[in-house]
Amino acid sequence: MYYCDGAELIMTHFCALGNQPRMKADPKSPANQLHFQFAGGSNLDPAKDKHMHEGTITFVDDNHIEFSGVCWEGGQPAKGHECRMKLVRK
Repeated sequence: MYYCDGAELIMTHFCALGNQPRMKADPKSPANQLHFQFAGGSNLDPAKDKHMHEGTITFVDDNHIEFSGVCWEGGQPAKGHECRMKLVRK
């Protein structure tokens, strides 16, 4: 879920793992991207629990959006737990 909180764009990931990491959009993201960085969450200890830690939305063109996310576990990126989605308007 994406929403504005004052001047910031926030993403909350409601995960199947039962946690809800929050990420803030980096205002220095390139014009065609929104890069979200971890900014806390609920029902997780980021130093040890597996959670979505960052994500990037890329607006490829008017009909294509790509998302890539990075999962963390034990306070560092979890190997083999990246995710990617491609959305195509029909």
